[in-house]
Amino acid sequence: MNKTLIAAALTLATGLAFAAGETAPQATPTAQAAPAQAASFEQLDTNKDGTLSGDELKALKNLDMNKADANKDGKLSPAEFKSTAS
Repeated sequence: MNKTLIAAALTLATGLAFAAGETAPQATPTAQAAPAQAASFEQLDTNKDGTLSGDELKALKNLDMNKADANKDGKLSPAEFKSTAS
């Protein structure tokens, strides 16, 4: 009897939790964490000049160029690009 009562209580509690919309915590998506994670520097450097500039930078939608472009030359070096991932 006690086992049946406990099982019923657990079943009821589980059902109420799902009905209330409680679910296990979900991992935070990392794709939004840094623009650099969408593609590698080599993939984005389409003209293979060793920097990202112009149209190449447009692929980095969430990029804050003021923070990423450490030397303020309007381009991203591999080191500057790497720093966007941290």
